[in-house]
Amino acid sequence: MASAAGIVAEARSWISTPVRFKGRTKGVSVDCLGLILAAGFVAGDLIIPREDLRQLERAYGWLPDSERLQTALNHYLVRVEGDFQPGDVGAFDWGQPAAPMHLAIMAELDHRPTMIHANPLTTPKRVTETTYAAVWPVRLCGFWRFPGLV
Repeated sequence: MASAAGIVAEARSWISTPVRFKGRTKGVSVDCLGLILAAGFVAGDLIIPREDLRQLERAYGWLPDSERLQTALNHYLVRVEGDFQPGDVGAFDWGQPAAPMHLAIMAELDHRPTMIHANPLTTPKRVTETTYAAVWPVRLCGFWRFPGLV
């Protein structure tokens, strides 16, 4: 059964995994879409038919197709109005407002909002849990929740 705590715990279990485009193996490599899929499949009761998953993977290139990514978010997850709850998925732009290109599992640590993501801004690039502050709220495109948590 899906639980927000399970989704956050699964995402945290990927911390320190190197970031590599199209990576999907814990401890070896992952990208931000792979982290969301892993948390969703393992702890969030996410079900995506194989052909749909292939199409989503194709839409997620070096420069993600933000329109297709947002369509997939709206199709497989539930859009959240207002603030996030731990376990929700945050989508962020990379300079084009309202064009989601980066994903994170939203969380909380010591009563502070955080995000767990395949962080492209660290050196070396790794999955990290960072404070949800500074640049991230400005780049927010929206929050989505795994269907089993609604």
